[in-house]
Formats: sequence, C-alpha cells, structure tokens
Amino acid sequence: MHSIGMTQRLTAEDLRPLLMKLSLAERRKLAQIAARSTGKSDEELYAANPPRSDEFDSDDDPLAWEGEDWEEFYEAR
Repeated sequence: MHSIGMTQRLTAEDLRPLLMKLSLAERRKLAQIAARSTGKSDEELYAANPPRSDEFDSDDDPLAWEGEDWEEFYEAR
C-alpha cells in the first residue's frame, strides 16, 4: 500500500483494502456514519439518488417460483 499525503483526497478504491478487513457489523456501522455525514434525512437521500430500475428488479430471478425443479419440492411434502 502506498503512502498518501495529507493533501491528496482518498478514493473509495483506496479504502477498499481496509473495508475488506472490517466485520459485516462494522461495515454497516460505517455505512450509517457515511449516510449521516450528509446531514440529510433518508427521504432526502432517496429523493436525490432514487433506486435504479435494475437495482431491485430482475427478469432473471433464479429463485422464481415459476422456475424449474420446484415440482420436486412440492412432491417431497
């Protein structure tokens, strides 16, 4: 890891090695701190950065109930 001077801004990629060392709980805590650092409410943050259409929706859902092999699951019951 290279040394970064105090005047040079860090990027998310600079922080990635450190983030990977954090536990899941610490990553969540850091995400909450980052979200609160804007001074905006959740509603304001979502209004400024709405979810993309592909963020929560997918036409390719591997666990879809209409998918193959669910018949075996029901037969086993």
